[in-house]
Amino acid sequence: MAGINLNAGCPSPLVNRHGAGAGLLRNLPRFADMMQQLRANLPAGQFSVKCRLGWEDAAADFPRILDCLAAAEPDEVGIHARTRKQLYGGTPDFSYIKRAVQHLACPVLANGDITTPQQAMECLETTGAAGLMIGRGAVRNPYIFRQLKGGAAPTPEEMQQYYAILIEETGRILLHKRTEKGHCNRMKKYLAFCYPDFPAGQEYALRRCTSMAEMQRFLTQSPITCTENSCGETAAAQK
Repeated sequence: MAGINLNAGCPSPLVNRHGAGAGLLRNLPRFADMMQQLRANLPAGQFSVKCRLGWEDAAADFPRILDCLAAAEPDEVGIHARTRKQLYGGTPDFSYIKRAVQHLACPVLANGDITTPQQAMECLETTGAAGLMIGRGAVRNPYIFRQLKGGAAPTPEEMQQYYAILIEETGRILLHKRTEKGHCNRMKKYLAFCYPDFPAGQEYALRRCTSMAEMQRFLTQSPITCTENSCGETAAAQK
């Protein structure tokens, strides 16, 4: 079903400079009014919100954010368990998501550094969240969704196929805008999430690639196996 997800979680300085993304959390009256207007104009089931714990101080900001969310009555809320000031550093504090679950009438989704099935299970058990939002962890291992449903960890061949698809799709999107070297450098940004699963020598070589042919050769020269921590467990994705 089509709907609107209001993103008050993006920490990009460019986005925040215009009062969007997590920048909305710097002006809670405006954030609250925006949510109220969306709720008034969207049918049930078509309005969701993603936000962080606040701009800088979760202890001070998050209780007020929760009140704004509760008043707006969205159909679903996803919470990244960091402040905007933290960007993607530090450790997500899932205790705040537990508070949101207890405070809000709608389903709450947990987000923040969930990269393994074991982490997913622990997060669901700790917070009581209705589900998970997985971003960077899925770039590292897209088969995590299969694992969260009780399926098998990816095989080396499946991971090689994934890297090949990633190269193909980024090339299709980027090559008319970037040089091959530019495509290679953009791929390194995606592969940065995957480096923990590579042997040190393979990671070293990939970081220094200057052509896509070279990168593809290093990605397929030997079977790639996820580490035990990243791909070795299974869990349930939803309660």
